[in-house]
This record gives sequence, C-alpha cells and structure tokens, in this order.
Amino acid sequence: MKKDSNQTQLTPLENALQTQFKPSANVVREAFKIVEDSRSAFATNAVRFGLCALAAKPIVGHGNFGKWLSDSLSENGNHRPSAERTARDYIGLAKVFVQKLRHPNKLSDALAAGVGEFCEFCNIDRDKFDIEKILADKNLTEDLLRRTLSGMTLPQLRNLLREGAVQADEDKKAEDTAAKTLTKRDLKGLSGNGGGQSPQMLLWEDWEEKCESVDMLLADNRSNELLDPEHWLRLENKVSAWLDEIRKITKSLR
Repeated sequence: MKKDSNQTQLTPLENALQTQFKPSANVVREAFKIVEDSRSAFATNAVRFGLCALAAKPIVGHGNFGKWLSDSLSENGNHRPSAERTARDYIGLAKVFVQKLRHPNKLSDALAAGVGEFCEFCNIDRDKFDIEKILADKNLTEDLLRRTLSGMTLPQLRNLLREGAVQADEDKKAEDTAAKTLTKRDLKGLSGNGGGQSPQMLLWEDWEEKCESVDMLLADNRSNELLDPEHWLRLENKVSAWLDEIRKITKSLR
C-alpha cells in the first residue's frame, strides 16, 4: 500500500508498519475482530473472578478477607499490591454487575439487550428473572455473562469498569473504617467484662452512624442539586440491594 501520488513519501514509521502488517481491508477487519473478542473475554473473565472472590468472602470471614486476598495473590511469599488493587476493582465490578441485574427492568443499552436475549433463549419470563438463582447455575451464569457483556461498546464497558472501581474504593474505605473502629474499642467491653457494651450494640452504633449520612443527604433542601441523576440512580440501586438482603433476613425472623 503506497500513499497517494499527491502526498509525500512514506515516513520511516509508516514504512516499518507496512513492512510488518502488510495492511489490507481483510487484515484490518481481522485485527479489529481480535480486539473485540479479547475485550469481551476480558469483561467476562473479570466479572467471573469477582463473583468467585465474593463467594469466598463469607467463608474466610469478612474481617479476614483483605489479608486472605493479599495472601492468595502473593507470589513466593511476596505480596503484590498492584494485583490486589486490580482484584478489588474486579470484585467491585462483579458487585455492580449483580446490583444492576437485580433490577432487570431498569437496565438500558447492552445489559438490557443481553438480559432480553438471555430470557428469550432460556424461555424465562423477564419479570421472573432472578439473578441469585441464575448465579447458582454455572451454565446459566456463563450464558448470561456472554450475552450481557459481549455486546457492550468500549465506552459502555469503560463506564462499567469505572463504577466497579468506585465500588471497590467504597468497600476498601468501609473495611479500613471497621478496622480502625475495632482498634479503638474497649476490649473489655467486647469480651463482656468491665461493663462495656455488647459487640452487637457496638456494631449497631457503627451502622447507625453510616445510615445517618444518607438521612442528612435526604434532609438537605438542596439534595436534588447535590447529586447528578447518575449518582441518584446508583444510590437507589445500592439501597434497593441492601433492602433486598435485609428482607431476606427479616423474613426468617417473622
């Protein structure tokens, strides 16, 4: 491939690239397909890893998860901070993915189309789409990941990854806050000696303080101006996910 006769001769860089790639429409098309396939595989693998890590969290104990993850990703006893940060981003991505699919009728773009295609293929009523039941089945999970993530454009995937990173930061801050709170507590109180509060009451006070920040936001007369629509929707999804989990617990108590 040569430049048009009206243009200058090829630069050294252009000569080098043409020597290697010998570009044509077919070559460019195949190179693009490789990128598309790799992007789809990356998104699917990242969410799959996040789901796998979330499955391990209650087994190792929520307070032990950070150290467990760090130890699991270490090589020859050497910790890999960058790998841990990336892993947390993938876990955040998986959490965002699940939170979004808990409300399939509120989805848009590729996720909405993917869920619709999945429901049609599996003969599932969209109104009866249950992400927890699907995630309990390996084949259904793989099909759902493939159909929802493979159709995402690069900007859509980038936004999803950004949301996952934000979720990861929030989770890390929550873990750090919980760790600091534990170190400041009266150990005698935790053991039930010395007249201290019970562990349950101390935990309740911590959670109550966190809930107050949402109360303050809603009580502010300028609340509609404080957050843009995207953040309000994210807050709605997060609170809805919490409510779903709380209802599962309280249902067994009634």
